[in-house]
Amino acid sequence: MTRQAPVKRLSGVYSFYFALLGVWVPYWGLYLADIGFDGRIIGVVFGISFLARILGPYCAAYFAERTGSRVLVMRWLAWLSVVSALPLVMSTNLTVIVISVALYSFFWNAILPILEALTLEWFTEDPARYGRIRIWGSLSFIALVMGLGELLATGSSSWVPVILLTTLVLLGVGLSSVPEPARTVEKRHGEGFVHYLKQRPVLVFFATAFLLQVSHGVYYALFSLFLETHTFSRSSISYLWTLAVVAEVLMFWMMTRLFHRWSIEAALPLCLLLSSVRWVVLALFVADPAWVAFTQVLHAFTYAAHHGACMIWLARAIPANAADQAQAFYAAICFGLGGASGAFIGGEIWLYSPLGSFLFAASSSALALVLWWAFMPQKRTVS
Repeated sequence: MTRQAPVKRLSGVYSFYFALLGVWVPYWGLYLADIGFDGRIIGVVFGISFLARILGPYCAAYFAERTGSRVLVMRWLAWLSVVSALPLVMSTNLTVIVISVALYSFFWNAILPILEALTLEWFTEDPARYGRIRIWGSLSFIALVMGLGELLATGSSSWVPVILLTTLVLLGVGLSSVPEPARTVEKRHGEGFVHYLKQRPVLVFFATAFLLQVSHGVYYALFSLFLETHTFSRSSISYLWTLAVVAEVLMFWMMTRLFHRWSIEAALPLCLLLSSVRWVVLALFVADPAWVAFTQVLHAFTYAAHHGACMIWLARAIPANAADQAQAFYAAICFGLGGASGAFIGGEIWLYSPLGSFLFAASSSALALVLWWAFMPQKRTVS
């Protein structure tokens, strides 16, 4: 690279992006409940946000390729998110909320795949440094969860949409200072993403990543409820969630050195194996806080190490001209469709057996591991 990577600016953008999740995930449902909506309506609103994660990245990737400027597209997406979320601070009407959430989620979810591709292009010579950038997203998530929790303990939840909008404004401001890598402004040529998707290593990679996110979809939807049914207090549950994110942060911090010594081809199947172990242990020993804490520590591998390894694998396997579409596909199919499928199937199994939901999660991860061992070539051969 002829220019130094903008580490601080990229770190700031990741921190503002994931700060919104620190507002949305724990507190948006509480805000909706406080203004009079029931669980069914809250579920619909969250479902709309999940749907946007499937659709948004593709549109963003298309415009990024057409314009040749990822940064320009992200800036537009950020400010369109701000405009779309503005009604949330002015109205509690359900129709307004649904339309606003649908639009802001569409634009906001579309940013991350392009940001990931841009970050990895800045670190083409050393993609393992990605973890040192991504860590700031996890830290800001923790800060917002803890800080907003203190605020809501002493005040009204009416602050939730205001703070959500503020994170979007800060994201737009942060993106205004991020430069484009010099070579991305040039017209990029080469085979499109579909060419690579037809190749067996890429298909196996996406299939296993999808199955892993199916298992995590069960976790994100049902973990708190699973603990609550085994007499864990809500404060204990919050501490266990925090433990998982702290483990995630430590893994992102160590990732640079870790992946300099540990091959990606070895890391990915190990993460799949540990994911299966994690859900089996959780299912069988949920009554024991020590074992539950152990499963949360494994989040360092089943999420952070796996995601970091996936980013590096994609950066090596898919060239720059197809990177935007690859990242969009990864976000939509794995985190979007995979997470939604896991939440839905796990919820259906829950009606008959809560323990069965997490055994299903374990089986999804185990199937991913079998697919990797059976069909992934020992030497990656993408061309």
